[in-house]
Amino acid sequence: MLKRELSLRSILFFSLICTSILLFQACGDDDVVGCTDPAADNYDANANVSGDCNYTGCTDPNAENYNAQANIEGDCVYARDKFLGNYLGSLTCPGGLSFISDDTLEFSIAEFIDPDSTHLIILSLTVEGNTLDLAGSVDGDELSIMHMLSGVLIPTPLGDVAADITATGLAMMTNDNTSLEGTLGLLADAGLLTLEDNCSIIGVKQ
Repeated sequence: MLKRELSLRSILFFSLICTSILLFQACGDDDVVGCTDPAADNYDANANVSGDCNYTGCTDPNAENYNAQANIEGDCVYARDKFLGNYLGSLTCPGGLSFISDDTLEFSIAEFIDPDSTHLIILSLTVEGNTLDLAGSVDGDELSIMHMLSGVLIPTPLGDVAADITATGLAMMTNDNTSLEGTLGLLADAGLLTLEDNCSIIGVKQ
């Protein structure tokens, strides 16, 4: 009788052990693998086992909004972007090119021919009926112009003459990126005739 009772107790003991093991394994089935970072795109509030997380953002270190954590390409913002657009302002030349001064100057700033050159721009302005497309570069809030154009017609007392134009300038973006102010140095070389001026250029983005 005693042996029978011990045998039953043994069976019961091993049954409890097996039941505990099964319950433990069943609890393991409740593991949820997922992203546990609330800042991630694919955050899973139910996840209790850390998985892969996705972050959308700019992956270009040259951009102003570069996100080192991003692993999915998003929109990038470059320094030159704040300059792009159409402007209304003035060009004031006090010296040898005073005749090109314009109180209602319209000009524009566009991306460079190669859009991947994210720090380069084209400044286009019309002077005495001639459209001047001047290449420049951007660094932060500063725009630099350094460009040479050949065979530009400029008016003189003897009529229009073809001249090579060298343009150098520096301008700053101000007033919450709505205004551009700077100087534009112009040298017009027509061979026997050379005209030079240091003009001021102001524009308000439209």
